[in-house]
Amino acid sequence: MEYKETVYIPEDNYGRIKVDVVIPGLTRFRDIVLEGTVIDERFPVVYNPDLCTDSLTLSNIPNYNRHFDIDVSYSGKLIEHGYGNIYIIPKDSVHSVFLMDINIKYGWFFNLFISMKMYRNSVEWRVNKYMNNLKRVAEEMYAERKEI
Repeated sequence: MEYKETVYIPEDNYGRIKVDVVIPGLTRFRDIVLEGTVIDERFPVVYNPDLCTDSLTLSNIPNYNRHFDIDVSYSGKLIEHGYGNIYIIPKDSVHSVFLMDINIKYGWFFNLFISMKMYRNSVEWRVNKYMNNLKRVAEEMYAERKEI
């Protein structure tokens, strides 16, 4: 997937993403729009210095200070339904752990062209890219805050 546009309107809990879906060697589906509800909850910061990420699961999430709840309501033929949660758990004033639980059921049209291996490679690549971008932005924001 190639992301083209992202819109988030917190007052309306509304999110919209426009992507191109590329099936290598076959075709490109242009301007696929995903719309849905995005709820961004913030809580007081509670540090979790002894947080062990090896044993972290959805059933034992410690105190977190930010939670995104995402529910896809429109996606055309790409996704039949999708929902997920992202938790941000602070370890200290500089480091945080992100826990993502994303569930997607693709539509028949998408399933017709995408094998499990292609899907896994695409998702892993996209998540790695997302996390690298998130890290870069967080480090830039931290550096700017430190200069003030």
